[in-house]
Amino acid sequence: MIKKLYLTGEIDVNAYRRLSKAIHKAYDEDFSEVDLVIMSEGGDAYAALAIHDLINSYDGILPVNTTGIGLVASAATLILASGVKRTLHKNAWVMIHEDTPPVTGEEKVTDLELAVLHARRMEDQWNKLLAERTKLSAEEWAGINSVESYLTPSECLAYGLIDEVV
Repeated sequence: MIKKLYLTGEIDVNAYRRLSKAIHKAYDEDFSEVDLVIMSEGGDAYAALAIHDLINSYDGILPVNTTGIGLVASAATLILASGVKRTLHKNAWVMIHEDTPPVTGEEKVTDLELAVLHARRMEDQWNKLLAERTKLSAEEWAGINSVESYLTPSECLAYGLIDEVV
């Protein structure tokens, strides 16, 4: 039996908490796999990394498939890529971009430099994770992410970000 779950809205610690409980419950209830439907404008990169790791922690014991509908943006893109079987609806869009470090205007120059260094490390980690799950290298993802990019389902398929357009 397949359990259908939904990840909509902002990716944040609450989204991680809800999804973690739902996937664990599906495991406890002996579902054979999970279909995770994603429609999100993105959100917290750390929460997306946690959801990516959550999905991968069930690898081999409870497959989690991902399906994108509507808009799958920013942090949600990594989650889409994390699925065992990854699909995207024919009218959906995927938006990716470089990380945006928070700036309040009150930071010292050193603080800004450190924030940029950390943002670059996160961006490198993100691109490597995408490269592990797609046909593109981390360097190619860095080029695509350097500007805000909207990808069609056929582009996502060509890049290996998804396995099928539905």
